[in-house]
Amino acid sequence: MTAEESATRPPVFDPFAGAPGPDLAILKRATELIPLLREESEPSENARKITDRAIGALDRAGLLNVMVPKRFGGPSVNIRTLIELIAESERGDGSAGW
Repeated sequence: MTAEESATRPPVFDPFAGAPGPDLAILKRATELIPLLREESEPSENARKITDRAIGALDRAGLLNVMVPKRFGGPSVNIRTLIELIAESERGDGSAGW
């Protein structure tokens, strides 16, 4: 999703807190990577670092730059999205949330 597309999407609001909810499109991309992250978890553990394959997949999914401001071409997600993105990535491999 481009920054322009993200900017034109209506926000999702948390009905409990009345605050912006998470960006569901970004969380969906993280969910789709869970099988790959699980597959790479043992090689990552053995190498004592997350594998290049896992990092590449996270990068291609646009999940490594989620806090880049929109004025610099990033999605500039809210904190709720960031927290849920970390948690969702960790479902695949705990190291991927770092």
